[in-house]
Amino acid sequence: MTGLLTLALLSGCASTQPTPGKLEGLPKDVRVVVEPSSQVDLQPPGVLVSDGVMYIQGTARRKAGVTADISGRMSIDFVDRDGKEIDQLDAMLAPDPMPSEGKGESGYGVNYGWIPPEGTTIHFTFLDAKAAALDDLGDSPDEGAGGKRALQSGKGARTPARYTVGTKSSFGRGINQAGMHPSNAKTAGGGHQW
Repeated sequence: MTGLLTLALLSGCASTQPTPGKLEGLPKDVRVVVEPSSQVDLQPPGVLVSDGVMYIQGTARRKAGVTADISGRMSIDFVDRDGKEIDQLDAMLAPDPMPSEGKGESGYGVNYGWIPPEGTTIHFTFLDAKAAALDDLGDSPDEGAGGKRALQSGKGARTPARYTVGTKSSFGRGINQAGMHPSNAKTAGGGHQW
């Protein structure tokens, strides 16, 4: 009986595991861009949409010759056809800091109850600990006030949604208790459930 239960649990999990480098179940014309990094090589991530949930998994591997401690996170930015950022996720690396032994790699994963619209480009960027701290403050030395994610809106810059996956904190828009992004959680009255 235990063996049967184990098999059922393993087969249930396998259906929501993205295949590295593959985009499955996304709207047409959604593409992925992996941004270069001087510290890590980002392997092509896997993205799978199943039952209204987007599953993202990827791996960051220490570049050859990099011996310093590497700690940070992944920034996953969703940009529409017009170049406007429409959403953003942060994914923690595990383990963090990245090991210097063995393969020297860390993984990341996000399960998100929102599906990007057609024509979206998903940018994957590694932020080391210093860049992540600057980004959290909304400032970046090479991009001026407002930081990497500042968007111009009316009277000035605003920071779009930020999610820290794997913790209970979220800033701005977030995932509701049912795990749904507000745009996908319609109520009976036609509004959005929060």
